Amino acid sequence: MIAKPLAICAKAGMDTCVVVDSGALSTSVAVVVNGQLVPERWKLIPVGGWHVSEYLKEAMQWHPEEYTEVGHRL
Repeated sequence: MIAKPLAICAKAGMDTCVVVDSGALSTSVAVVVNGQLVPERWKLIPVGGWHVSEYLKEAMQWHPEEYTEVGHRL
């Protein structure tokens, strides 16, 4: 078995990268340097795909025209 961040870097053809993996209820962020996982830089954050997709959906509904209108009111 291989750690998922290492597999993702290998598939991308990179030996140094930051891998962000968002699941349903949590997101992990891992740092790989020279093909080695840096354990002290692997963090699990309790914000998952559901939260991320909801915020992205809200952001997609906000249009630049609305921002322009707000700027003119100031």
